[in-house]
Amino acid sequence: MENELPQYIILPREYYLQLKECSKNENDAYNSKLNLALSTTNEVYTKIKNTLEFDVDTLFEEIQAQKSEILRWRKKVCVYKMRFANAQDDVQILRTSQQIHQNAVKELTDKLGTCEKCITSMKSTFERSSAFDVQQKEQIQQLQSDLASKT
Repeated sequence: MENELPQYIILPREYYLQLKECSKNENDAYNSKLNLALSTTNEVYTKIKNTLEFDVDTLFEEIQAQKSEILRWRKKVCVYKMRFANAQDDVQILRTSQQIHQNAVKELTDKLGTCEKCITSMKSTFERSSAFDVQQKEQIQQLQSDLASKT
């Protein structure tokens, strides 16, 4: 217990007042530095906040403009997709129509060939028939002249 430190230290009054004055001056200096730093920080914060608010507003406007632009392009894409689908349908219709016409032309060509064969056959039949008729006429004339000479 002998080594225990006393709870109170006795100082002369002038020294105590000096310590108190120094402590107060240090606290005032520290507080003024804190206030200066706080006001500087507040100014910087205000400038940054205003700049950011301006930047955010500007960015928001740009984003809205870009959204509008994207929407316009989406509408254009939709229209062009519809036109493309219609064009594909038209192409399919034209191909089908072309196929039908090609088949019709092929059928008509085949029928024309058949008709030409028939005409050729008919011509030859007619020529044979004509030759036969000429022969028969000659035979009839011969018979008539034979009859006329016998009478």
